[in-house]
Amino acid sequence: MLGGFAQRWSTINAVEASGLEPDDVVAAYIDATGRADAPEVRQYLEGVVMLPERERDLLTQTINELLDYADLTIGGAYYSDDDSLLVPEHIGHLDSLTLEAGEDDFLGTSATEEQDTSAQDFP
Repeated sequence: MLGGFAQRWSTINAVEASGLEPDDVVAAYIDATGRADAPEVRQYLEGVVMLPERERDLLTQTINELLDYADLTIGGAYYSDDDSLLVPEHIGHLDSLTLEAGEDDFLGTSATEEQDTSAQDFP
């Protein structure tokens, strides 16, 4: 399982490297039935807040679809785990990502602890 901080890092990098406009990413995420509101998603893309796993994976899916639509060949955003990969074709955007045990975070928080802190409920 990829920790929330590592997943957020890959998401931010994919958006920045692709040149996608954050407002376009936010709009596409909301259109894809995202439960987080626009300011929360913008803050996530700025590295300020953490979204729950389901919302992170939906945002990842949205970004990877936008990359496909724009026919960009940059690396995509990573999902929390392989089971979250909604469209197998998007795996082509993802380089192999290998983290040693305990290296799934960037701020000293394990993936399990992250899950507890980001498991807020959305209506």
